[in-house]
Amino acid sequence: MTYEPANANWNLAVFGTNLTNERLINSGFFHGIWGFDFATVGRPREAGVQMNFKFK
Repeated sequence: MTYEPANANWNLAVFGTNLTNERLINSGFFHGIWGFDFATVGRPREAGVQMNFKFK
């Protein structure tokens, strides 16, 4: 989400991914006898703030 006032030289953004911190497997290979041979897990909860200035 980004906030940018009218006629301003700056903006402010906030962002986030996996805000519920869900644990999941993105991909992998399932072997019937041994279970997962390998797996790629999802990224943890991430959030951030970004502020930009425009210089003229």
